[in-house]
Amino acid sequence: MGIGLIVVSLLQAVNYWDESLPKSIFYLVFAGVIGWLMLFVTKKRKELEREKG
Repeated sequence: MGIGLIVVSLLQAVNYWDESLPKSIFYLVFAGVIGWLMLFVTKKRKELEREKG
């Protein structure tokens, strides 16, 4: 799901590049935030699994 959001955001950013630069930048930042959250959640999940087992 997260990867899908990133792909759609990047496609929207490219789509709006000529029309509206602020909207395009918003989609790029949104894709970056989703990617960072995915990495953070994955890292936390691995740490919790390591502590349990």
